[in-house]
Amino acid sequence: MESKEQNNNINNNSRKDNDKSRKNGKGFVVLLVIIIATLGLASAAFLEPKNPDSQKSAAQDSNYLDALFTASSQDTTFPEEDYIARIYISGVIEEANRSYNHRWLIDLVEKLEKDEHNKGIILYLDSPGGSVYESDEAYLAFSHYQTTRKPIWAYMSHMACSGAYYIACGTQFICANRNTLTGSIGVISGQSIDITGLMNQLGVKSKTFTAGRNKNMLNFNNPVTEEQDQIMQSIADEYYDQFTTIVAINRHIDKERVKELADGRIYTAKQALNSKLIDKICSYDECVTAMKAKYQFTDIQVADFAYKGAGSLMDYLMFFETNANPAKSIEEKVIDMISPSMKYPAYIYQ
Repeated sequence: MESKEQNNNINNNSRKDNDKSRKNGKGFVVLLVIIIATLGLASAAFLEPKNPDSQKSAAQDSNYLDALFTASSQDTTFPEEDYIARIYISGVIEEANRSYNHRWLIDLVEKLEKDEHNKGIILYLDSPGGSVYESDEAYLAFSHYQTTRKPIWAYMSHMACSGAYYIACGTQFICANRNTLTGSIGVISGQSIDITGLMNQLGVKSKTFTAGRNKNMLNFNNPVTEEQDQIMQSIADEYYDQFTTIVAINRHIDKERVKELADGRIYTAKQALNSKLIDKICSYDECVTAMKAKYQFTDIQVADFAYKGAGSLMDYLMFFETNANPAKSIEEKVIDMISPSMKYPAYIYQ
């Protein structure tokens, strides 16, 4: 009898140990999955290819990422022999991101103006456009470069739409690959997402305290009024007129004809050439050869200038670890997901 009880105790203890082992094993597996998932997300972001359409990150995170990508200054070196500068403009044109930094670009153009070894610029464009402010300032910088009487040409690769085309108008000659998409001449003055109906269904209430009847316009908890429609449309119309005027002046096209072309659509390289929006369809090498021949540049090298973000793998890991469990309400998370990261008004193809 005593032996039977001892066997039962041994079996019970054995089952408890097995249960404990299984629980510990499950806990270890869960922990391992979490670690792998976290590292996977961080690695995916770090290794993510530069895609001009990938500008949909939450607006609240973009400020941190901007600082992350521009954490260290670019050490730009200039050749000590005569050269043509090939400047890359890729990705979304805004204050700063992984592939574009506005301050770096403007500073670079100013330095090239003063550099006696610099004999010209080829602007290499691969961008859907961007904000009105940065697009216009870059256009003005390249227009001012022309006062040096050095040649400046543009070459369009995959895409040079909206703000990127706007910038190209600051050059003297525009070449495009035969597969380029360009155009998209138009403006987005802003976006409004009204979720008041959804909030009512969910029983969520939100109120913004303001002074001035239009101070809260375009907020998620405020339906757009007819007056606010007119306000935003007036902004779009003003920047649209600015865009079409620049195209008309620099491309030597009657403004009424430009407005016919500027309905926001994109054009193939062949369509753009037929509409006089560009000057030549060719490869990049053919563009360089044509420029050298026109200005009798012999034995002149082409030097590349491209902005590269300063983020490290550890920076990305820390960013995603910090944001893995943000202390935000459901309402704030919804707003993060639906809020645009682009600063409006914008010349951008979406």
